[in-house]
Amino acid sequence: MSDMLRSLEIQGFKSFADKIVLKFPTRITAIVGPNGSGKSNVADAFRWVLGEQSSKNIRIANAADVIFNGTPQRAQAGFASAALTFDNSRKIFPVDFSEVTLARKVYRDGVSEYAVNKKQMRLKDLTQILASAKLGVKGMGIINQGAGDVFLRASPIERREMIEEMVGLKEYRLKKEDAERRMKATSENIAKVQNILLELEPNLRLLRRQVAKWQSRAEKEHELHELSISYFSHKIWDLEHSFSHIQLSDKDADALQKDVDVLRKEIAELQGTFAELEYEDPSKRIERERTRKEIAELERKKSDLLGIIGRLEGQSEVYRSLAKTQAGFDASQAQQQFEKVLTSLRFIVSLDAVSIMREKIQNVISGLESFLSSHQHRLKDKNEQLQSCTQQLAEAQTELQNVLSALDKFSSELAKFNQAQTEQSKRFKDAVKAMEAHRDQLREKETALEHIRFNRERKKLYEDDIRLKMQEAGFAWDEFVVARRDDINHAEAHPIVVADVEMRIIRLRRDLAVMGEIDQEVVASCDEASRRFEFLTHEKQDLASALEDLQTLNQSLEEKITAGFEQSLRAIDTEFNRCFQLIFAGGKASVKTVRVGINQTEGEMEEMEKEGGAVGDEREGMKNEKGKKKEQGELGIEFSVHLPRKKIKSLEALSGGERSLTAIALLFAIIISAKPPLLVLDEIDAALDEANSCTFARLLRDIAHDVQCIIITHNRAVMESADVLYGVTMQDGLSKIFSLQFTQAQEFVGQDRVAEVQ
Repeated sequence: MSDMLRSLEIQGFKSFADKIVLKFPTRITAIVGPNGSGKSNVADAFRWVLGEQSSKNIRIANAADVIFNGTPQRAQAGFASAALTFDNSRKIFPVDFSEVTLARKVYRDGVSEYAVNKKQMRLKDLTQILASAKLGVKGMGIINQGAGDVFLRASPIERREMIEEMVGLKEYRLKKEDAERRMKATSENIAKVQNILLELEPNLRLLRRQVAKWQSRAEKEHELHELSISYFSHKIWDLEHSFSHIQLSDKDADALQKDVDVLRKEIAELQGTFAELEYEDPSKRIERERTRKEIAELERKKSDLLGIIGRLEGQSEVYRSLAKTQAGFDASQAQQQFEKVLTSLRFIVSLDAVSIMREKIQNVISGLESFLSSHQHRLKDKNEQLQSCTQQLAEAQTELQNVLSALDKFSSELAKFNQAQTEQSKRFKDAVKAMEAHRDQLREKETALEHIRFNRERKKLYEDDIRLKMQEAGFAWDEFVVARRDDINHAEAHPIVVADVEMRIIRLRRDLAVMGEIDQEVVASCDEASRRFEFLTHEKQDLASALEDLQTLNQSLEEKITAGFEQSLRAIDTEFNRCFQLIFAGGKASVKTVRVGINQTEGEMEEMEKEGGAVGDEREGMKNEKGKKKEQGELGIEFSVHLPRKKIKSLEALSGGERSLTAIALLFAIIISAKPPLLVLDEIDAALDEANSCTFARLLRDIAHDVQCIIITHNRAVMESADVLYGVTMQDGLSKIFSLQFTQAQEFVGQDRVAEVQ
């Protein structure tokens, strides 16, 4: 059988200031040392790390006293820690680790920590794990110095608890105690729930009678609610489908808006073009006006010159005509004078008046000479006038030619101005046309956009109307659309006459108004009371079911504990008798069960203890129950002994040595029967003589086959039985541990000095 305990690690614990590690590679390990060296602190460390809560059992006044308190040469420690490492290959501990380390650490502020494999754990959970491994502080796995007869001095119930822990029944006992606590709490909860139900029931009946009067209203409200759901589902469906094109139009609206923006921008650009076209450079305008004035002036001059030329040409023609006429007129007039003379001559001939003729001819000739002279002067004047007129005409024609040249020049410039103006006018007209086209497009698109906006607004008004009606009916739009999406989607498949539904809703609202409002506080109170009553009823049923399960579990655990305890007790009884006879060379010893009644007083307990129960300082074990009476019929342990050749009536009649031997016999009987994984004994062999020491050592070697033993001793025979010896010494207030040979251990114990093995 492999060794279960591998090591004990201590640091800052009591007199062990430095970290020390004790290895336990064999079945029996003895720890020896002079009195006061601190070797019993090793046993205290075992008990402490296994969850001991009693300061008395580890010989301290308060929890912080386990921390090294310092010496003149060494400062005090800030914490105390101890750790036990076990081989768990046989799964003695119910955890999935091949090695288990149990650790405890306490700080000076009183904070205590428990850990399993460095994982912090509650003491309650640690106790459960230890119980599964037959370890704990209530059993007899760790016997402190001076407590060898602890079983004898314990109360019957404490004895039972010790045995249960040693034989591995504490796990079930803890579960049973937990089940009983839960049963008690569950029973109390059932009683509380029942009391509440009794208080609720009368008020609930009254509330239900009041609410029943409004049942018709509730039915109408329900119908109104359902109709409203159907109505609004159809209205929303109609909204979503009748205006579905608006969703498509929204895309068009975006495109239209972009087009409108573009057109407005282009119109703005065209307006800028208009401004440019309408703007005229003042210098050009002045130049054009000057050119026009020049042309007008030239036209005037041209007209004047043409008039002058015409007049001059007319005068010239007149003068030429007059010259011709004058010449002809003079010849004709001379001919007439000549004819007149001839006539006169003929007349004279006929009259034969020659003298008269001569005179007349002479007069005619004189007259002709005078006429010719006069007309020659006049003709000369006319010719001179004609010549002057011709000269003036030539000058006028020359000036006219100059005017015409200038007029052509200015006309060309004006034509250019006019051409530019025509082109600008054309551009302006083109811009006007473009502007009108853009404005037409803009009006068209704005009209389309306005149509979309109008439809949007119409949809919004329609939706707002539905929202308002829904709000009046107590519905929230968003919640309704989400919760009633299926109703909305299937509205088309369940057509309704909207007008009829509206009329029915109006009638229902009118009927409800006539009926008056329900007192919602009463209804709410009734609903709340009903829910609470129903909840509590179910809770009561659940609690009753849980209580039944707990009772079944408790009964099952009790049966396991009873069966296991009875079996273990029979084995203990047999071994107790055998060990007793071996130690006392005869006699008889036995253990039995007793029932401790509820009315049993402290005095009765004390009397019973005198007959075979607890005595002395360990009566404190009974007082730990804080004066509470024991549960009626609770199981306890009694035992009796009969020494060879000596009659005794009670344990009080035994001598100190006999009590020690009886306690050892009982201890070994329990150990042999229970086979705990670990046994720690602190000088329980101190009172034995040599013969009994040898018997003790022989029994120790026998149980070592099944139980790993750590013995704190001064006894030679026990030291001889040990496979490993550790020596403990005190130097300057600090405990130190050394590995020893057997001869060194004898000298070490006998002479109270240290022999360190190098």
